[in-house]
Amino acid sequence: NNTLKLAYGQTHQQSVGPNGERAWDRPKKSTDLIDYETIFRFTLGGVVDPFLAGRFESQFQDATDPAGRTLAINPMKFKETAGVAKVFLDEEDLNLITRLGFSFRQNLRKQFVVQPTSENPFPTDTTTDSEFTNDGGLEFVLDYKNKILEDKVTYTSKFTAFQPVFYSASDDFDMLLDASNFATSGIDPDIKDFTTVADLDWENIFSTQITKIVSVNLYLRWLYDKYDNSVVPVFNEDGTVKNASDLRVATRKAGQFKQTMAIGFTYRFL
Repeated sequence: NNTLKLAYGQTHQQSVGPNGERAWDRPKKSTDLIDYETIFRFTLGGVVDPFLAGRFESQFQDATDPAGRTLAINPMKFKETAGVAKVFLDEEDLNLITRLGFSFRQNLRKQFVVQPTSENPFPTDTTTDSEFTNDGGLEFVLDYKNKILEDKVTYTSKFTAFQPVFYSASDDFDMLLDASNFATSGIDPDIKDFTTVADLDWENIFSTQITKIVSVNLYLRWLYDKYDNSVVPVFNEDGTVKNASDLRVATRKAGQFKQTMAIGFTYRFL
């Protein structure tokens, strides 16, 4: 089974200046996703099926830099999983499959060498370096699909839970806690513990065909990722933390929610 999701969108709106005149702001990114997953499930006829899976995640444009600089295809996240799957329902319009396995994840992130400071809040230098991290842990996935509302609407749901058991950059976070400017950097003092908190992702899609080619989709997603493990502390030569702004952006204590209503065109080959 192969699944590819690509999305990119921007919001372009007007603002009113001090003199009352309206001007168009620069477009701001509203949607950005590159997500490819492939799953090999060995249907051997037993109680459970062994499976292997691989996943690649990224975005077309990384716009997290507070100085306004952007990077393409950053960060890049890879995941490999092996485990067992159980099919509870397998009918024409009704499917329920769960998977449990152990996953290894690799994160490759480019970041700007020159970071914003109080003396230079908007640096223009675009020189980058790369940081590589990896972690591993237990992953549980539930895939569900059903026809609802008198078979007029297709409901697809996917719930994923990942519990890290190790993280390669733990020593870097120990050094961060000892950095001389840590107390004044605005970084949460418990940030190291955030790197091994479980990640939860619940995705729901309601889809209906208005005509043979026109479809309407309602997309709902709730994501809980307390810390983005692709962001690693970087230090200056004097031992102070260099990328405090990146660490603050990577800390997300609350869950994130996204809702999208879309009208589009669908063509079925088979």
